[in-house]
Amino acid sequence: MPLIEFPPAGVTDVSQSPYLQRLIRSGRIVGGFVTVQVIVQMIGFASGILLIRILDQRDYAFFTIANTMQGTLNLLADIGISIGLVSIGGGVWQDRRRFSELISTALYVRHRLALVAVIAVTPALYFMLARNGASLTYTLLLIVIVLIGLAIQLDVGVLGVIPRLRADIKVIQRIDLVGATVRLTILVLLAFVFFLNAGIAVTVATVVIMLQYLLLRRYSARVIDFGKSPFSSSVFSHVKPAPSRK
Repeated sequence: MPLIEFPPAGVTDVSQSPYLQRLIRSGRIVGGFVTVQVIVQMIGFASGILLIRILDQRDYAFFTIANTMQGTLNLLADIGISIGLVSIGGGVWQDRRRFSELISTALYVRHRLALVAVIAVTPALYFMLARNGASLTYTLLLIVIVLIGLAIQLDVGVLGVIPRLRADIKVIQRIDLVGATVRLTILVLLAFVFFLNAGIAVTVATVVIMLQYLLLRRYSARVIDFGKSPFSSSVFSHVKPAPSRK
């Protein structure tokens, strides 16, 4: 038996390597994020299967139309705002005043774009619902619910950038998981205890969006000041103009 035992070559150095420690820590964070996202996707898949099994063919068509058109409206109301918000926000998120002004500007622009999108798309939504057999009252009810959900979703899309810029992954995970779980729970209760149709399903989606908005709003209030004036010059002062082409 040797008097001195040496550890295997490189084991001590590698285990104490700052690079390896950062790599392991990053791997755990990414692994946890992916795991939660997989769970969220599975819960969302279960909600979709439940709606397919419970709703009749016509009601499911109404739900699909309303849900798709709400997504279309939300997409049209964005058109590069999220990309610009992340790009500019990367330079001002540590400055509370400038970051607050940037968020106010993004909210202002999104609401104005949404107004144009609503005027353009709502007639198409009405036509598609009516063409598939929805009554006038039911069509108007679905349109109102879709627009309410859109109004909330506009703010969620902007406020959701805040935890992303601050790398608060746990906040993003919690909001996604809570939303998916609450939606599935309500749908199960309605489907097997009460009653479920397209209007109620769209309403449940709107309620979940509202819940996510409240969670984001409470988180954002600790980071930014709401009510700041949009289009402040201080927000864009660090943005370099594009070089002129001659």
